[in-house]
Amino acid sequence: MPLALVTSCAAAAHPPVAGHRTSPTPVLNPVVTPALVGHATTFASRDSGSLSTALPVGTSVGDVVVSYIESHSFASVRCNERWTRVIDLAKRGGARLVACIIADTGNPPEPVAQVSPPGE
Repeated sequence: MPLALVTSCAAAAHPPVAGHRTSPTPVLNPVVTPALVGHATTFASRDSGSLSTALPVGTSVGDVVVSYIESHSFASVRCNERWTRVIDLAKRGGARLVACIIADTGNPPEPVAQVSPPGE
């Protein structure tokens, strides 16, 4: 098992909320089921403190990109600038799983995570 693993994938986003900017009581559009966009990309390393993958091919404005980082439970994981960490789960003596997300607004940064100590 690699000591650090990053997988990034993208899905089409839900449609915008109707009247969100103009109405104090917005009306929701019908729910759209997210769809996988492109293929997941993976990076694995035993000694790197900076993990990165390319954005999945086919992402476009409005897509939500998710980057999963797996490492040892005692490692510290930090998401790239503009990415938001939404999951950080660790099992003592086991693994840590972190998920970072970003909405594609036209020029999202590639998924990058910092793991400390490096290689952990």
